Amino acid sequence: MNGFTDLRPNIHYQSQNAEESFWPSFTDLMMVVVMIFLVTTSALYIRNWQLVQEMSAMIESERMAREMAQKSLAQRDSKDAILEKASADLMAASEVKNELQMNLFEAKESLRVLQMMRDALNARNARQTTELSAANSDKDQLLALLNAQTQRADSANAELTATRTELLALQQAQANSGQSINELKVDFDATTDRLVQLRADYVVLQGKYNKLLKPARSPKGRYVVTLRHGKSGGLLYYDFRLPSEDTYTRVTEASMHERLADVLADQGDQLYLKLVYPESSGLSYDEAYKFSNSVLSEYDYYYRNQPLSDQAVVE
Repeated sequence: MNGFTDLRPNIHYQSQNAEESFWPSFTDLMMVVVMIFLVTTSALYIRNWQLVQEMSAMIESERMAREMAQKSLAQRDSKDAILEKASADLMAASEVKNELQMNLFEAKESLRVLQMMRDALNARNARQTTELSAANSDKDQLLALLNAQTQRADSANAELTATRTELLALQQAQANSGQSINELKVDFDATTDRLVQLRADYVVLQGKYNKLLKPARSPKGRYVVTLRHGKSGGLLYYDFRLPSEDTYTRVTEASMHERLADVLADQGDQLYLKLVYPESSGLSYDEAYKFSNSVLSEYDYYYRNQPLSDQAVVE
C-alpha cells in the first residue's frame, strides 16, 4: 500500500475476516474502557479516601492546635491571674508587715513608757513607805513627848496647888516671917512661868499631833474641777471641765490659771482639783510631777500652803 511489505502474520486472513471480528474487537474496546473506568474510579476513590484522611487529619490537627491555643491562652490568663493575685497578696503582706512593724514600735514605746511609770511609781512607793515609817516614828515620839508633857503639866498643876496652899499658909504666918513670904512668892512666880512654858510646849505638840491625824484628801462634799493634761505633737494641752459640764474645754495655760483663780475665789477651801493624765499623754513622770505640784499647791484645798514634799503627784 505504501511501498512497505506487510509482515504481519495472517494479514490476509484478518482482512478476510474483518467483518466477522468487529464485535469482539468492540467488546475488547469496551472492556478496556470499563477497565480504565474501574481503574480510574478506584484511583479516584483511593485518592478521595486519602484526601478524606488527610482532611480529617488536618481538621484534627486544627482542632488540636485550637485546643492547644485555647489551653495556652487559658494558661496564660491563669498565669496572669495568679501573677496579679500574687502581686496583690505581696502588697497586702507588705502592708500587713508595715502595720505590724508600726504596732510593734508603738507597743515597744508604750512598754518603755509603762516601765518608766512603773519605775517612778516604785520609787514613789518606796519614798512614801519611808516617809510613812518616819511619820509613824515621829508620831510615836510625839505621843511619848505629849504624854511626858501631860505628866509634867499635871505635876506642875499639883506643885502649883501645893504652892498656893503653902502661900495661903505663909500669908497667915506673914506677921511672923515676912522674908519667907517673899521667897515663896519668888518660887510661886518661877513655878507659874514654868507652867506657862509647859502649856506652850503642850500646845505645839498637840498641833503636830493633830497634823499627823489630818483626814485623807477626798472629793466628798467638795467642788470638783477636772483638769486633763498631756502633750500632743510636741505641744502641751490643757482640758478644763467644771462639775456642771459634761465635756472638756481645751484652754491655754494662761486661761486655765484664770479659770482656776476664779473658781478658787468663788469656792475657797471647797475646791477639789482632780488631775487626769491619759495613758498616751506623752508626758514624762517629772513633767507630770512638777505640773501636779504646781497647780495643787496653788488651788487645791488640801495642798495649798503646804511644802511640795508633802504633796501627791497623780490621782
